[in-house]
Amino acid sequence: MTKNWNRAVATSEARLRRLAQETATGSAVAVARPDERTAGDEGDIAQVVIDGEIAQRVADLRASLQQQLAKALDRLELGRYGYCEDCSEPIPAERLEFAPEATTCVPCQGRRDRVR
Repeated sequence: MTKNWNRAVATSEARLRRLAQETATGSAVAVARPDERTAGDEGDIAQVVIDGEIAQRVADLRASLQQQLAKALDRLELGRYGYCEDCSEPIPAERLEFAPEATTCVPCQGRRDRVR
């Protein structure tokens, strides 16, 4: 089991590095502001506002992912990648495969989410 877990973690490490590189080199999201709109009816103005809000959420999600990736890369450099930062138990390989930026196991992440 440990051999398979180590292999899966190594695969997740490689994916983490690729994700970090892709996110760092990704293009910035332009956020449209209502005061930059051109003439139009109320529907056009509403669409500009909605587009701006969506673009802002995408930018926020990208920033959050970049923070999570940086944290996971730090743990990788410290030799702690693949281990939960709360309980120090190994993070299941399936979780790292799905989310290589994960720094907590599912139960510990659940506790964090309930506190928020």
